[in-house]
Amino acid sequence: MNPNTYERDGIRAAELAKQAKVKRKRLRADVMRKINLVIDYYCAHTPIAVIAEKMDVSECTVRRMIRAGKARWKDRTGTRLEGYIQDQLTTVDRLEARLWQQWEKTNDIECLTAIDKCVDRRCKILGLYAPEKREHSGTIGLGLHDISDEELNRREADLNRREGLLTARETTPTLPQ
Repeated sequence: MNPNTYERDGIRAAELAKQAKVKRKRLRADVMRKINLVIDYYCAHTPIAVIAEKMDVSECTVRRMIRAGKARWKDRTGTRLEGYIQDQLTTVDRLEARLWQQWEKTNDIECLTAIDKCVDRRCKILGLYAPEKREHSGTIGLGLHDISDEELNRREADLNRREGLLTARETTPTLPQ
């Protein structure tokens, strides 16, 4: 065999490998662009079905893209968030140390109150408290409390008609009395 053949094949293989690497890089960038677009839609409270339709992918793919975007965001911000938490804890520690020194010098009761607030703040930063329980009245943003019963019944009938739940006899309009 000709030694030049191996050299040409080696150069060709290296060139193909380089082209494949560039292609993978472009593909990765395209996927990241799509994930960012899906996340933008998701953050704008666009339903997953609508996102899937706009992106021309399945709902399952949209969910995977959202998960990937969240994981990427968590990786990027996780270290910054941990650093921020550490900075806040250091500030609370320094303040508490000064307050204990003040307490030893003056025996002022207000120092103990401030120390208690430092402990409380530290617990909140570390997430040691259970989440606050909040109740929802159910009327916020719906505006249903201003609508008459007649209007609610009409809207419900319209919805049922659209879903095809009413029979032809029930959908015939009635004259007001």
